[in-house]
Amino acid sequence: ALQELETAIEGVGTPAASSVTNVAAGNIAATDVQGAINELDAEKLALAGGTMSGNLDMGANNLSNAGTITGTTLTDGTLS
Repeated sequence: ALQELETAIEGVGTPAASSVTNVAAGNIAATDVQGAINELDAEKLALAGGTMSGNLDMGANNLSNAGTITGTTLTDGTLS
């Protein structure tokens, strides 16, 4: 059975990512793999620069080695 599967796969070749179906879920709306990759690339936050909006859930983890943090509200440590 494995040999038959390998033979069948070899006969197909490598499909283009745009022809492979993706089931849209969560925040990914694309219905093909290439579209999903493009969507993820366009929506990711760059390692340098970029702007985040909304709440950032650190999962009770500390923030360390952050340098200078500029903000307008800090609840438990006061500041406003």
